[in-house]
Amino acid sequence: MGVQVLVKLVFEDLNEFVDTYRGKLSLEGMELDLDDSYPEGTILDLNINLNNDLSLVHGKALVAFSTSHGDSFLSILRFLELDDASVEFIERMEERAIEVGVPSFDVEMALKEPGQKIPSPDDEATRRIDVRNSDLESKDVYSAVTSAMETPVEEEIADPVKKPRRAIPRFLLLFVIALFASLASVALVVFFFPGFLDESATLETVPEVIPTATVTAEVVPESGEPTPDITPEITPEKTSVPTVIPTVVPTVIPTVIPTQVPSPPPVSRAHVVRSVDWAVTDQRTIVTITGDGVFDEKLIRQSFLSNDPGPRYLVRLIDVGAEGVRFNTDVDGERLQRIRLWPHGEFDPPELYLVLDLARPDVAIEDIEFEGKSLVIRLIVPDTE
Repeated sequence: MGVQVLVKLVFEDLNEFVDTYRGKLSLEGMELDLDDSYPEGTILDLNINLNNDLSLVHGKALVAFSTSHGDSFLSILRFLELDDASVEFIERMEERAIEVGVPSFDVEMALKEPGQKIPSPDDEATRRIDVRNSDLESKDVYSAVTSAMETPVEEEIADPVKKPRRAIPRFLLLFVIALFASLASVALVVFFFPGFLDESATLETVPEVIPTATVTAEVVPESGEPTPDITPEITPEKTSVPTVIPTVVPTVIPTVIPTQVPSPPPVSRAHVVRSVDWAVTDQRTIVTITGDGVFDEKLIRQSFLSNDPGPRYLVRLIDVGAEGVRFNTDVDGERLQRIRLWPHGEFDPPELYLVLDLARPDVAIEDIEFEGKSLVIRLIVPDTE
């Protein structure tokens, strides 16, 4: 093993660190400017802090390349060990860099082209980081930094004194338009059809004729001979017949309302782990995590850690808690030694760490499957032949 050298760097502002090492830092390693030159193969005990002694990156790194770079020395480091807080911080910083269009740092690519220019981030997506002193005093740099990374920037108001002009209510505008349209329609009808509004009667009225009768009294002359009867003439009554205007009955077309088929109820997402079980076969060790709903594949992260207390797989379940389960289960198998649950309610959103302590360093995850409300992890020992 090479010579170990303690290297400690202090940054007064988190924005300075992010702007300097965006695209130059990943879980593989980082590109670092140092005041001193260290030969290839040197192991650095690296500790990068903020000015209040909060650690950002802490672990051991191997110097893979070093060359002069102005007044400093450009070094490409390959990480050998990182503590859990550094892993969380670097993962979040990588995600933010990818979101603004900056690719993740690749040690092999950096060794081929040392000092290559990092693409500029997208201006609209870049956010300044504001870490409050109260957050830093909590000694929880992960929560303080990540919450600050995700805080949106408030938009500046050009003229805070000038008030916006009040808009006309939509219903009042529609009422005025409808009123003008109605008045215009009436004016057009009167202009082109002047007799349309004439209220004079259209039927000819025939005056009622009352029949009259002429009555002649019978006069008996002195000779005693009666005069002949005279029958009165009756004039028949004249009847007025009104003009009948036919009524047009509108045709009613029935409206067909389509029948809506109810959609199946949505499947809820898992928020709580209810049980953790394990089983052993000849070739595999199977770990089954069951929740109160379906696990979201987009909210699950996994990584392999080789530092103390030994080789292990870390599976992060984001926005998930645990109820009624054991937080420490001994397996003592040839592939899996122990299962640990580590809830982080202080994160936003909260996270549940599933730690699989391995019995040997060559154990690997064969696959992770989602079966209903269960998350199934299969561990194997790869065939070396």
